[in-house]
Amino acid sequence: MGWCSILITQEYLVGMMFLIISYPKKPWSKFVTSENAALCPDAAIDILSKMLVYDHAERITPKEAMEHEYFAPVREHHAANKK
Repeated sequence: MGWCSILITQEYLVGMMFLIISYPKKPWSKFVTSENAALCPDAAIDILSKMLVYDHAERITPKEAMEHEYFAPVREHHAANKK
């Protein structure tokens, strides 16, 4: 092993999982300020909260994400410009 190798122990992984599970969840809306509110519509906060889920079984799928209301303008643009 080189000098920069990292040994990840089972105890380390258990500790990290404990931090992830025990840390209180903070709603994404708490990160919205008066400076960034124009960039954070409700649809953006909603899809973000569905995408950034730790458990992959509970996370939104890419297909579901593309069907989300946040991407409605993209779908409308493509539908209007179909050749």
